Formats: sequence, C-alpha cells, structure tokens
Amino acid sequence: MTMDRGSLKMVVGRVTMATMSLVVMMMMMTMVMMGSNERAIVREPSKRHFFATDTYSLLGSHELHEGPPSVVLSVNTTTSVTTVDERFISIGATMGFIRTSRGQHFNSTRFWTLAHGLSPAIYRLGGAEADFTVFKEKINPVNCTLDPDSEGERQSGNYGKLTFFNMTLCAHTWDNINEFARSVGWDVLFTLNALDRNGSSWDPTGAIHLLKYTKQRGYPVLWALGNEPYGYPRKAHVNVTATQMADAYHTLRKSVSQIPELTDIFLVGPDTSSPIKNTSSIPSPSASYLNEFLQGVGNATNITSFHFYYASGRVAGFRELTDPRLADLLLLNIQSVQNSVKKYSANSKIWITESGVCFGSGPQDLNNVYVDGMLFLDKLGLSARLGVDLVVNQGLIGRTGGLFDESLNPHLYYWLLLYHKRLMGTRVLDVSKVVSTKVRTSREENAKNKPDDDFSNYIRIYAHCTKTSTLYQPGSVTFMIINMVPINDVHIHLEGALLDSPIHEYLFLPKGTKGILSPQVRLNGHPLKMDDDLTLPSYSPREQPPGSTIVVPQQSYGFYVLPRAQAPACQ
Repeated sequence: MTMDRGSLKMVVGRVTMATMSLVVMMMMMTMVMMGSNERAIVREPSKRHFFATDTYSLLGSHELHEGPPSVVLSVNTTTSVTTVDERFISIGATMGFIRTSRGQHFNSTRFWTLAHGLSPAIYRLGGAEADFTVFKEKINPVNCTLDPDSEGERQSGNYGKLTFFNMTLCAHTWDNINEFARSVGWDVLFTLNALDRNGSSWDPTGAIHLLKYTKQRGYPVLWALGNEPYGYPRKAHVNVTATQMADAYHTLRKSVSQIPELTDIFLVGPDTSSPIKNTSSIPSPSASYLNEFLQGVGNATNITSFHFYYASGRVAGFRELTDPRLADLLLLNIQSVQNSVKKYSANSKIWITESGVCFGSGPQDLNNVYVDGMLFLDKLGLSARLGVDLVVNQGLIGRTGGLFDESLNPHLYYWLLLYHKRLMGTRVLDVSKVVSTKVRTSREENAKNKPDDDFSNYIRIYAHCTKTSTLYQPGSVTFMIINMVPINDVHIHLEGALLDSPIHEYLFLPKGTKGILSPQVRLNGHPLKMDDDLTLPSYSPREQPPGSTIVVPQQSYGFYVLPRAQAPACQ
C-alpha cells in the first residue's frame, strides 16, 4: 500500500499531536504528584531534594520570587568580636565505644593520620557509661577488656533502649588512650564517675586513684565529673540534686588540694543536657538544674559546659533538618547558658562538650548525609560567633553516625571538620548582610528588588580570620556560607576593601544521584577520599578574580577565602 505525500503529512501530524498530548499529560501528572506527595519524595533516597514546597512557602506565600536572593555582605575587619580556643573543633566518644572497640583503632596508621588532621583538639571520653566506669590499676593487660565488671554490685535499669553495667578501665587501656592522644596532638578530657557515692555524698576515692596514676605517668588530662546528672533517676535510679553535684566538685577540689603531687586540676562541668529543648523557648528542667549548680559551685569549675542536639533522631525528618528555625535553637540555648553564667558564676568561658545534629542516631536515610552538613556547619559558625570557646562533636566510629565507618573511611562530618580546621582561624569577625529578592506581589505588575527578612534567615554567613598556613598569610579572611534556601542560588556581593582581593572557593556539593541525601561529597568537583593511609587530600581552591560575585547553589555550603583582604584584625 502506498501513500501520497499529502496523506503522509496528515498521518505524521496526527502522530505528533498525539505524542505531544501524551507528554503534556505526563508532565501534568508529575506536577500533581510532586505537589501532593512531598513526604513520599522525602522518604525516597533516590530523588534529589532541591524542591521543598512546604518549606519554601514559609518564605512568603503572597509573593512570587522571580530570581536568586541577592546579599550585600560587609565585615568589620578592624577588630575581632571574640577569639575561640585553638582546639575549638574537638571530638567526643563514649566509654561504651572504648569498651566495644577495645581500642583497636589506636593501632591503625590510617586512624592516626585522620586524627592528626584535626589537631589540636580535645578528645572527650564520657557518655552515660562514664558514670559506670571504675579504674583499676593492677590488672593483667591480657584481661584488660573493659567488659562489664563482674565484681560490681551496682547494675542499672533501662535508660531508653540501653542498659548500663559497671565497667573496668584498667591502666593498660588508659595508657593506650593517652599515648595515642599525645602522639596526634589531642588533649584528653575524661568524665569521672559521679555515681560512686556514699549515700547523698560523692566518694572521691576512685577518682583520686586515677588522678594520681595519671599524674605519675605525665598525662595532661582535663577532668569532668558526671554526665548529664539530671538524668540519673532514669539510668541509675539515683537522684543527685544540683546542689549535691556542686558539692561533689568542691569535694574533688578539696581532695586534690590535700595531695601535694596533684597541686591543681582543670575541671569542666556540669555537662547538663540542653536547657531549651525546642523552639518554643520554654526552659527545660535542665535549665533550673544548671542554675542551681552554678549557684553552688562558685569557682570550683574552670569551664561551664552543656550538651546540645537539635532534635531526636527518632522524630526528626527532612523538613526539620532544613528549617533555619531549628538552626536557631542553638542560639536560644547559648544565650540561656550565658545568662546563667553571668548571673551565678564568675567563670565566663563556655564549652559545648557533647553535640550533634540528632541524638539517638539520625533519622533513617538522613544520617550523615550531605543535607546534615547545613546544621552541622551552622552549629560551628553560630557557636564561635556567640563566644562559645570550644565544641565537642560527638561520635567517632560507626556504620552511619560518627566521623568514620568501621573501616575508618571518613564520613561527611570529618571532611567538614577538616576544612574548617584548615581554613577558619581562632579570631571571629562580625558579619552584617542585607538580603533582597526580586519579587512580584499581587499588587504590583513589575518585579523589583525588596529587602527580605525571611530569606535572610536561610542564608547563614560567618567570618573568621583565616588560619595561617603556607597558602594563606596573616590578614586573610575566610567566610563560611550556608545556603538553606531550597530552590534558589544565592548571589553574594562584597563591599569595601574586600573587593580588592581574589576569592578562593572551597565549595562542597553532593556526589551521586541521591542529591542532598548522598553520604558522599565533592570539593570543587573532586571526590573527597584518602589517597593512602598516610595522606589526607589537599585540593587547590577554585580562584575567582577580585570583585567577583560569590554564587552559592541552593541548599549547599562552602568556605571562601580572601587571601588579600589585608584585614587589620587578622594581622
């Protein structure tokens, strides 16, 4: 059968129209599914999550945002607002981890290289298990396993899903911990057992034994006493009031003062949980506990400490972890602790001695993935800006949580800490920003630039003097920029003398098809991984000429160094 040219054109036309109709129908169905099934999309790790309709609606449903937010950024480079400890980025592990790992990682060349990359740092050993740990010096190293102490009389009940037993810390294990820490440039912060009690009073006998041994061995250890004592009724069926905890610190100080070889010790406490648990700003019982403790402890502590997590891993989801209002929960907690310290204690320095994005591990498919990095980095930036002297990042080795997996391959958090340590110095600068967006409102036909406070909270910017290195000389400035806006890049414009410096970009983006749910990350397009057990990667920055606009992609983050800023505060 043959067809003339006219009939052929007619058939082709009908097929084309049918195909186009089918494509349009599929597009419409896809849009409906995207708009009505966001939660299903969030649970599916294979999708990219650069759309978040409910989150974006918080930015102003009455307006249509027609372009990327524009930020005019200025920095006071004359004076710094505060200076943090050189160990500002520090690491924490539980005594339970030490027991289960049996310290095998201390013998690993790879672990030594990774740990040394984060020095100087505090290595805090604590967690709930610390209050069930007993030091015994004269035990055969062959039997030194920190297994549950069969001789211990006290056994706890349930604490959440956990059960705690008395554990033995022998001299051999303690030596390994301290020798490793000293070799990589870490200082140990050890949490003494505060549940070693005689009735309502704390018994310092076991602690003094460990302190004497530590002094004899020449280990420069810092000390804390008890872990989240407000929670003792749940995990040990023992109620220790804040006044009794303060008394325990005075007892330890007095006991040390009576032993010539100990002279003095550095004490951190009380390691309470967050005083404010959610964005409602209502203080938790931990806030009252901290106030009562500070009122009684006086100058017996060198540092006031507390713990902070944004949310429970059992209930947090994608929407919460990408909401800047949750990021501001840290602001409320730091201000609360600062107010307590100012009211009750002459001790002005504050440490966060345990922290993470979520406690109880992270949510399924949202644990240690790229999107977590926004809150993780914001915790560091906001803490330093508000004057917190040191932040301990909890978790060392784990399948999903922690800095490394069981094979000691670095997780996302490690790379973020490493580059923060490499690029952000100890002097903190004051940043101010004006954020505007091009919008079209219902009353206006033409788009225009408009200051936008809602967008401002989604764009988190912090500045430090750059850490001096072979690449960066004194006077350099580093920005850490976190763009939490779900569907827009951000354009950042510098002002003043900053325009005269080139810009070195260190941009972190997810690797692979999972998008911001990927556990893998690229730095300026390069996959981050160790070349061998002795070498950490060191990639060159992507350089932009002076006066360039910094473009930060949607829901991403990075560091930006101005090597010729010539900031007086950084000289």
